[in-house]
Amino acid sequence: MDLPLHPMMVHLPLGLVVVLPVVTAIFFILYRMQFLNKASYVLILVLHSFLLGGAYIAEETGEEDEDLVEQVVAEHYIEDHEEKAEAFVAAVTVSFVLHLVFFFLPMGAAFHAGLVLALVMQAGLIYFAYEVGHAGAVLVYEHGAAEAHRQ
Repeated sequence: MDLPLHPMMVHLPLGLVVVLPVVTAIFFILYRMQFLNKASYVLILVLHSFLLGGAYIAEETGEEDEDLVEQVVAEHYIEDHEEKAEAFVAAVTVSFVLHLVFFFLPMGAAFHAGLVLALVMQAGLIYFAYEVGHAGAVLVYEHGAAEAHRQ
């Protein structure tokens, strides 16, 4: 039996989406206390790029499994999960772009306001992650999507 890649790939973005706001908040606090400089923000950008890449890979591997799973699960349940995944990837993309913009803002009030907005947006991504994860769990545990890989 070939195991599907999708369930293995979703854990990176789901884990990062929870950890990233915490890391960003810690960065913000340490930055305000002048223990870190603005260049340290590159760590946030790198982690966010992993989140974006992981979300995209999870979405693509889900697309690869779709035809097989449709043999077991009604298409509208799959579409619900797919639409929520697309919304998650779009929200992560917007968040990443905003982080890039904020990084290039000059030091001062605009940078601080941008950083707070970025942190709030990251926290909001948890909602999107929950929605897509819940829809995926419904596919597997209520509608038997895993059975498609046992045939």
